[in-house]
Amino acid sequence: MNIEIYYHSKRGSTKIIAEEIASTLFKRALDVVESTPINEPLDMLFLGCSRYMNNLPKEMKNFIENINVNKVKACAIFSTSSNSKNALPLLKLALENRGLSVIDETFSCLGKGILFKKNHPDEEDKNNARNYAKRVISLYFSLAGEKDKEIIF
Repeated sequence: MNIEIYYHSKRGSTKIIAEEIASTLFKRALDVVESTPINEPLDMLFLGCSRYMNNLPKEMKNFIENINVNKVKACAIFSTSSNSKNALPLLKLALENRGLSVIDETFSCLGKGILFKKNHPDEEDKNNARNYAKRVISLYFSLAGEKDKEIIF
């Protein structure tokens, strides 16, 4: 299974979660700012960011606009936020508007705030992110008709 994990993070919270997902799946997390467009076919694209100024960051918008939709079978989305407004609905809409399939299983947690919540993502958030990655891959295998395939994490 070909999987990639991309993120955008201004304060480091989304990067932490992306790295937890990546390490669980024996992959690396890639910053959309430093990445080249997706050229290889992907079974699953994990994509995460926070909401900035009530919108997706321009770096994430640019990345999504440059995805070759014929190369990506499915997307899994995640977000961090220092308040209750995460980027999940915006990510889902942007990806679906490009014709990409977004699975229902999503992940969000608190991120670092400027004044408050400086200890997030915490160990519980990291553990939940690792479990999210496992659920997504297990779900993908079951939808692909590979229920008997052993998944080792």
